[in-house]
Amino acid sequence: TQSTWESRSRKRSYSQAMSGSAETVGKLLNPLGLEHLVKDFISAGYDLHEDLVNLHEIDLDRIGIRDERERKLIVEAASNFGKSDSATFYRYLLECGLENYSSNFAECGIRTVEELKNVEISEMLFKKLLINLPGHRRRVERAIRRLTVKRRRIAERSVAVGYWSRPAALKDANHDFLCVLGMLGSPRDYDNAVCVEFMVDSGSDVVTCPIEVIKKLNLDVLGQIESRGVHASVETVVYKANLVIGQRVLEVEVMPESYASVGSRVLRHFRHYITGDKHIWLDASEPEPVLTR
Repeated sequence: TQSTWESRSRKRSYSQAMSGSAETVGKLLNPLGLEHLVKDFISAGYDLHEDLVNLHEIDLDRIGIRDERERKLIVEAASNFGKSDSATFYRYLLECGLENYSSNFAECGIRTVEELKNVEISEMLFKKLLINLPGHRRRVERAIRRLTVKRRRIAERSVAVGYWSRPAALKDANHDFLCVLGMLGSPRDYDNAVCVEFMVDSGSDVVTCPIEVIKKLNLDVLGQIESRGVHASVETVVYKANLVIGQRVLEVEVMPESYASVGSRVLRHFRHYITGDKHIWLDASEPEPVLTR
């Protein structure tokens, strides 16, 4: 029956979890000749990858390891434990909720993120991995497709590459902002365009720039608009300019402000891929990656 199948699947998952714990701890201890301590680690609850990469002397006290030679070996090995390809792969499985199947992946020859990228999603894959629960199969699909999207988007030629930084006008801010370099100039005199560091402000729909730069470029006045702030509205002069990001030339309206920024009217001309250290600007005319099973 369905309930019996679910019960057996849960028991099997628990068994796999215990087996996975022993394998994880064994990766740290077995090369040191300390495999006899694997059970001690698991009994004390130090059975996850994240536990092992953060091991300190006090943790060894809690596990009950007294031998000085063993303690020294373990602490040194733990400090390098998180730097291998296999450790990176385990962290990715952990992030995807698949850490209990780490030994299953290894037995199928899938031991790194790069190897997982090239795996074809199929019924045969799930059978080899011994993954029966429909929800867990979906986790595997998402994990593989997520890597595929990253690979295809990064391989696509970027228009520009932004970065995280703190512009000079906002140097006292508590955090960094996404920034991008662009050339700003008058449509009448682009030869005198200047390179400006723009902060990305997706909550705004305008381009802003310090008034000194606007005057230097001798931008044409388009008119005045009512700029609404948090507490009041003020009449603001709007200027006409050309903005170049990468090789893309855009006609923009510029408002004077203490800092330079680009808003949603600029952002919508591109597709965007943001990582922990980069903001990749992609051509909006390119189609989104099509993911097939």
